[in-house]
Amino acid sequence: MSGSTAYLRKAIAIVWLHLVRLHRYKLGFMNMILTDMIWYILLTLGAFAFSPAGSHSVMAALIFWGIVMWSIMNNTIWLIVGWVRFVLAWRIFEDHILHNTNPIFLISGRIITSTIVTAMAVPVIAIAFYFLTGAPIIFVKNVGLMVLGIVLLIIYAALYSMVLVCLSLRLRIPGVMLDVTNMAMFVIGGLGVPLAWMAPIIRNIAFFIPYTYAAEIARAGIAGIEPYFGLTGTLAISGAYIVIMFLITAAVIKHSIEYIRKHGVKGVGMM
Repeated sequence: MSGSTAYLRKAIAIVWLHLVRLHRYKLGFMNMILTDMIWYILLTLGAFAFSPAGSHSVMAALIFWGIVMWSIMNNTIWLIVGWVRFVLAWRIFEDHILHNTNPIFLISGRIITSTIVTAMAVPVIAIAFYFLTGAPIIFVKNVGLMVLGIVLLIIYAALYSMVLVCLSLRLRIPGVMLDVTNMAMFVIGGLGVPLAWMAPIIRNIAFFIPYTYAAEIARAGIAGIEPYFGLTGTLAISGAYIVIMFLITAAVIKHSIEYIRKHGVKGVGMM
């Protein structure tokens, strides 16, 4: 069997495993979707209530999609990194290494769960919010740019999550700190606030966070807001970040698997 065929079969098996698990735990899965829906509508209505008069239509779209982008990022990170404890507890990690399958890729398959949760929750809440407020958040300027921005956001969050997974196999990652850093990304990560609207000191930090550029592209599609560095410049920076993060993640995964093969799993998952 060729190497590419073997990798494809392993990828299909990982996808199938996560889909089967979704089916078996469908009640918990539906609970996750309902919880996301409640958070979306509470946070969006709360922020919408304090938006300046006369700018409700634009602000509603920015607030809603900012919360959606933050939730995508947060769900992706938590569902991937949080699964480390389950994999270690059930000895799945060692089994995959023995069968020459990278267990990090197995864990990263949790992105399927986070994507389906968001895909099912967002349309329902968007429609409900529209009927509650009349704000046209379900109408966007450019669907292609919006989707591209969200896809980039998922890629960044997944790559970052795989690095955290590798660290959690050697160290204990404090869940509280993960919550704090994820919440901070809503502002300093540019998910809720465009770069042009930020205070200079926060903007200087946001320049170095990949989520910023994915959100800028998504906002260009949602509300037609021109990215701080222009659309072409923002696309170029986003592409560069993908390459950089991919190389870093690949190196970290390779080093972690080599270490585990020699010394065994030392991970303690998350607090």
